Amino acid sequence: SDFARFEIIKDEVLGKVDNRQYWEYSRDIHDSGKKLLKIINEILDVSRIEVGERQLNEGLVKLNGVINSCVEFLSGRAEEGGLVITNLSNDSLPLVVGEELAIKQIFINLMSNAVKYTPTGGRVTVSHEVDSEGQLRVSITDTGVGLDETEIEKALSPFGQIDTALDRTGSGAGLGLTLADALIKLHGGSLELFSQKGIG
Repeated sequence: SDFARFEIIKDEVLGKVDNRQYWEYSRDIHDSGKKLLKIINEILDVSRIEVGERQLNEGLVKLNGVINSCVEFLSGRAEEGGLVITNLSNDSLPLVVGEELAIKQIFINLMSNAVKYTPTGGRVTVSHEVDSEGQLRVSITDTGVGLDETEIEKALSPFGQIDTALDRTGSGAGLGLTLADALIKLHGGSLELFSQKGIG
């Protein structure tokens, strides 16, 4: 495909590209293609869930392993932004029944948002609790820019995006929270978003 060809040029698989401007063009086209592919996949994922086509491939999931891998995946981005991600849950998390891939997708989306909208020197923390009825609540908290009530409503709506100078990864489709919410509901859970402007 054309996308693969741009990747070959960007990675200089067939030799060094002497004119760096050509290399920069191919890199920019490749990066734009990756972003577009991510947006298309998110739209397809949400559509499949909405029409009832998305079935969960369930099993016993070790949440501590999933969360650790998500923290590791985002550690480079957090480091670049001068942030610290702390996982307070570790081995004390219970096993859950669910689809590991979907659960990983949920945490990646939620933690990416936390990293994206937290200023330099801030922190993102993952913790959990099990209530008296045996319900598991996993919390991802940050010291980010925070949202008011109108912005919370917008962030939770499909294609809703919040304007901020802290978006380090470029604009997406505004489907991250919509997809996370839909996948959580598929598991019989619920997404709660609490925020205050300037607090996180």
